[in-house]
Amino acid sequence: MLSYRIPRLLRTAIFAFLLLAPVVAPRTAAFLNASAGEYIAQDYVDTLIQRALYGLTDASQKQIHGDEMENAVSAAKEISHKLKKQAEKDPNKKYILWRCNELDEQIYLEERGLAEKNARKKQVAANQKIADFNAEQGKRRPEFGMLFSAAQAVIDADPKRGAEVESAYKDRCRGIANELVPTIENALDDKNFTRAREELAYCKDNMKYLGISVTAYSRLAARLQSNVTIDQELAFLDSSMNRVEKSLSLLDIANARSLVDVNSERLAGIREITLQKIWDRYYFRNKRLIGAVDKKEDSLVQANLVVLKKSGVMEANDFLTTVLKKHGVSHEKIMMVDNTIVNTAVQQGAADEQEQPSMLAAVEDTSSSSISIFDNLRAKARTRSQEKQDSVRATTVAMGRVTQVEEVRRANLQTTADERRQREDQRTQGNAQQAQKYLVEIYTLVERKKARDALKKFGENKDFLKTWLTADVWKSLDSTMLHVK
Repeated sequence: MLSYRIPRLLRTAIFAFLLLAPVVAPRTAAFLNASAGEYIAQDYVDTLIQRALYGLTDASQKQIHGDEMENAVSAAKEISHKLKKQAEKDPNKKYILWRCNELDEQIYLEERGLAEKNARKKQVAANQKIADFNAEQGKRRPEFGMLFSAAQAVIDADPKRGAEVESAYKDRCRGIANELVPTIENALDDKNFTRAREELAYCKDNMKYLGISVTAYSRLAARLQSNVTIDQELAFLDSSMNRVEKSLSLLDIANARSLVDVNSERLAGIREITLQKIWDRYYFRNKRLIGAVDKKEDSLVQANLVVLKKSGVMEANDFLTTVLKKHGVSHEKIMMVDNTIVNTAVQQGAADEQEQPSMLAAVEDTSSSSISIFDNLRAKARTRSQEKQDSVRATTVAMGRVTQVEEVRRANLQTTADERRQREDQRTQGNAQQAQKYLVEIYTLVERKKARDALKKFGENKDFLKTWLTADVWKSLDSTMLHVK
């Protein structure tokens, strides 16, 4: 009886194999004949998809400024596009597109999250810029460089609110421009040279925003310099530098900085008519005071960053308001600290989001051989060997290292180009400032009725002035010198 059953079972098994072979064989060949160039292997598709998903998960866990996620999304899109293109004429097109759709869904979720995070960050920055803009705009003599940068930042973050800020900026600009020059002229007429100097210093710092020409400024500066004496100026500098030291002892940094800036302007005005030894003494004393102001500011900035690191965002923001702003730390350094606080707050928000349940939670399988993203990846990961996962991981690390090397190379090239451009800008700016200085000196000599000296100064620097003054300023100067006698 037993001898009869065994042949019968064999016949049944053989019949079943012959019946199912036409169905199983094509699928098996489809994924195993990739080396022959006929089909795309299943392992190849799964490996690329898993690599992309792993990159997205890894970026979401460690991203700080969003660059990691943007790079991971870009890499995932390239993989999806590559597989879709390869699947166009492949018999296993449906399987490949199904896996690509899984990846595309995750890419969409990550892009949406990244967009929302960037929008929140921009909104926070816009709100802060509007507050800074309103505070600066309310001053009698606002700093228009700060107002302009704040308005541009709001426009980038929120165009609708930015239009309102831009309108307010233009109105304030027109109002100051219309009154500033007459104010300086009235101060000169009334012999109120202290007031005239203060307004001229403000005019010089903001003239490009106010639309005041270099010629107009130079004529006003020349009128002022023609009415001062060396003894008066040195007496003022002694008094002003003493006031700087007192302001620093009281931590009145804003007043100290304003005084050293005025001192620098007045030193520049008397350099040509003061003995070099005397001028150097005042110059280096003022330079030491400028360094002391910077040191005071930097110590407060570092203290604020320490508070941020040890006590958190809220305490750091309170310190910024009650200490740095109160004592008049420069706007640039306040904005640096403020941006650091905002970025820290955004990072903490991102960390809080990571603690919530997510579709991208990494799952450690029983063999600790892979990180899975979706349930189907978890099931496939358990069936793959440790050797395959080590290979994938090694490939990912190698690709990351190559990418990092390339990024460093590009960053170095960009830094070199930026430094070269910065040096060129500094040279151009320095020549333009020197030309303006010559312009003021020539107009000063004209105001003092020293026509010969004015013509000599003009002749010695004619080519330089023509090169670095704007066309309208040069034309006005040239016309003036033609009538000097």
